[in-house]
Amino acid sequence: MLDSSHKIKGKEIFKTKFQSWFTDSVDNDIIWVAANMPALKEGGTIRKFKAKFDMEDGTELPSFAYALAKIADPEKARAFDKRGNDLEYIYYPSTEFKILMPSELYDRGEELTGKVVLVGVLNDPGDMHRTPLDAHNSGTIIQAYALNTILTGNFLNDCPTWVGEVTALIITILFAAFSLSISSGVRGMFLRILQLILLYLLLYAGYWFFLERNVMVDFSRSFLMLAFTFFAVDIWNGLWVMYGFTKSKIKKLRKRPKVLPDKT
Repeated sequence: MLDSSHKIKGKEIFKTKFQSWFTDSVDNDIIWVAANMPALKEGGTIRKFKAKFDMEDGTELPSFAYALAKIADPEKARAFDKRGNDLEYIYYPSTEFKILMPSELYDRGEELTGKVVLVGVLNDPGDMHRTPLDAHNSGTIIQAYALNTILTGNFLNDCPTWVGEVTALIITILFAAFSLSISSGVRGMFLRILQLILLYLLLYAGYWFFLERNVMVDFSRSFLMLAFTFFAVDIWNGLWVMYGFTKSKIKKLRKRPKVLPDKT
């Protein structure tokens, strides 16, 4: 297990926090790996994994998933290396693992032939972590997801942030333009229908990019602007109605005949 030590030119340097209890009794040819998984804060959601850790002594310590991938499928590991990313998203969707309890190994051991097998505890309270799938996921299972990401090549890519920002801007302009160009009689109903259509299209686009192209597009600003634009249009319509009402009242007051006082 590693702990962050300091940074050099923006690169995080790690030091050993504690090692396995079996450190003193293993052979010298054993490959030491790091079990760490990065998160934005302690106890945060684990979305990514790190392949290599820069150590204080100038060496690189591989992560558990990366070291095992190099043994299980060197070609896939080389393809992973070519991406050159310090952090990679863990691919969680549509992935299931065969889990065998110790009591089942005698009767079902042949099912493990030719497979990559991870041995670990699935219900250790000290090794439960939050993931996009569950608030309590075993560290062993998370390592399996990270390893599977490398072996299957299901790498997720971030879409440039400007795509979501431009989408939000276009939606805002179009929504406001439609609002101002439609007669007030059908405006409210039409805008609500248009809002639902745009919400569906955004959801479908995010779904399609993620599952079909392994691209993560952040449409959060688009959803936010769609909601706030609709709210702003409602305020504008309300102010316009109040303006018309006030104007008509003032006009009537001006047209009302003046009554002169009787001097008799």
